[in-house]
Amino acid sequence: MSMDKEQKTGIIKDTLKYAGAFSGTDPVLQQVFQWIIKLYQAYPDDTGVLFPLFLNLICLKPGQAMFLPAGELHSYLDGLGLELMANSDNVLRGGLTSKHVDVPELLKILNFAPRNIEILIPEPVNEYESLYFSAAREFILSVISVKQNMENLVFSNSGVQILFCISGKVRVLEKDFSMDIQKGEAFFIPANVTKYRIQGKGIIYKASVPE
Repeated sequence: MSMDKEQKTGIIKDTLKYAGAFSGTDPVLQQVFQWIIKLYQAYPDDTGVLFPLFLNLICLKPGQAMFLPAGELHSYLDGLGLELMANSDNVLRGGLTSKHVDVPELLKILNFAPRNIEILIPEPVNEYESLYFSAAREFILSVISVKQNMENLVFSNSGVQILFCISGKVRVLEKDFSMDIQKGEAFFIPANVTKYRIQGKGIIYKASVPE
């Protein structure tokens, strides 16, 4: 990442030249080199083209999640996902962007230690809500399956919450207000709303803060 432009260009072109030959029949290597070719087409002069060689290439299934601590270099390559972050004023870019990359500062904070990859699966906490247990102290993510027979079910709130509907259509009700949300729409629960209800049928992801 700290090489001059000429060196970077040479390495990227050499890697691209041999990408097909080294892919072989190994499905993992095939994915790695296929991504190198795709990234080169989008960012031909970016060192990030080489990242699939050094980073773990992970394909999450619908409903699965990962927790990434601070200092972890990562990139989203394809698909659609929810990203929940703690408040931060020091997000640094590593590549695959037209924006500025501060390489010296990035190398100061990056964690280069290898680690095992833990895929998070939501664990049921009751018959309608499942929780993603992670090391995060700033936020909690859960998924709620809203069913027709939940009209009298009451949810509590001790801080703030964001409800994001990914399928179906539901109605969020509190004492003086109600609103319908459907797939792709979100609803903000402010701190002064301590209890609310959800009616309808759908799937909602709930982001909240720990008590």
